[in-house]
Amino acid sequence: MTTTDISLDRLFDDTPPLPELLKFQIHSITSESAALSMAPKAGTLRAKVLEEIKRGPKTDEQLIDALGKSASSVRPRRVELMNDGLIEPCGTAVTKSGCKALLWREVARD
Repeated sequence: MTTTDISLDRLFDDTPPLPELLKFQIHSITSESAALSMAPKAGTLRAKVLEEIKRGPKTDEQLIDALGKSASSVRPRRVELMNDGLIEPCGTAVTKSGCKALLWREVARD
């Protein structure tokens, strides 16, 4: 059975969702396939994102540049860190295109 077969079956039954950590668009077979393929790497990339933020506040764009990864790989890991309460917004910075973007920092631990 392929990932596509699993996805098509899911559209028509009450199969429990994939683990909460694997976010994907439920209506999209390609989104689910991408989530499945990223699963083994997500923890490592999440750790790299956190380490980069520990070096100093960063925007998503700065994280993407520093890690040399795509936005679609980095942003979900940053969202996971935020949802886990490990990082928080701490201001804004200007992106290359001149727009404001949130800066992210590690949450201070007692």
